[in-house]
Amino acid sequence: DRCNRLWVLDSGVMESIETFKTVCPPKLMVFDMRTDRVLRSVTLPSEILRPNTLLTNLVIDDQTDVSHLQDGYLGDCDNVFVYITDSTNPGILVYDARRDTAWRLSHPFMFPDPDFGIFSVAGESFTLMDGVIGLALSPIGSAGRRLYFQPFASDRLFSVPTSALKAGPNLGDDADLPVSLVGHKSSQAAPLAVDPKDGALIFSPVSETALASWIPGSVEHGVLAYSPEELQFVLDIRSADRDQGAIWLVSSRLQRYFKKTLDKREVNIRIMRVQRTPEYFPYAFNNNNSLLLFK
Repeated sequence: DRCNRLWVLDSGVMESIETFKTVCPPKLMVFDMRTDRVLRSVTLPSEILRPNTLLTNLVIDDQTDVSHLQDGYLGDCDNVFVYITDSTNPGILVYDARRDTAWRLSHPFMFPDPDFGIFSVAGESFTLMDGVIGLALSPIGSAGRRLYFQPFASDRLFSVPTSALKAGPNLGDDADLPVSLVGHKSSQAAPLAVDPKDGALIFSPVSETALASWIPGSVEHGVLAYSPEELQFVLDIRSADRDQGAIWLVSSRLQRYFKKTLDKREVNIRIMRVQRTPEYFPYAFNNNNSLLLFK
């Protein structure tokens, strides 16, 4: 983060594909990158967890206006909110670091869509009914900052104002959370990222084995990378401000773990760097606000 700390999410789960094996309560840990010291360890309260909760992702919402800070002064490093996904009991956990308190929010749009529970990658198919997993924040300074999210088993992208997440627990119905549909993808995807330069969403539609870019509300779409071999099941995407805006991603061949067809003699997990350039492969935009990839 801005204060050179590493935030680590420990789900407490050792196995989640064939069986569900929990070895410790879920917790959030913060490390000082300069000293490798643990600065904070937060065991998430049981009242915001559910049976077989699987926490899968987090993003950090820094509340400090860095434009008003003097050079070299970091301000209040704990003035942050952390948003965490629960994919098996769909919801978003909110942790207020300054007050050291947490709560849980949910919405029907965070749940999986049965029509998209079957994943097809590189000629192999399997079923996975996971809910909300991908998270990304709109750029700092944007009016009405929003959190983008997507369930794993879905073709849809959603957003919610961060002000609604920071307001505390929802005392009414889950559907009261002001969630908006942003658009449709060509197939399911796990990770999300936002390019801070223009607010473009970066995601990887699973069936297309591609890395895609889309500025919400526009017809500008691009494919940043395409590889049936190297982009099988991208599980994480990050836009690196310190690396000239390059996109870093991890691909995993997750389908082979599910199908038990993994060949350990092959390269199965890759960490890759993609430079976002204007030379995209063509994307098409249809009248239903859907992203359709043509290869």
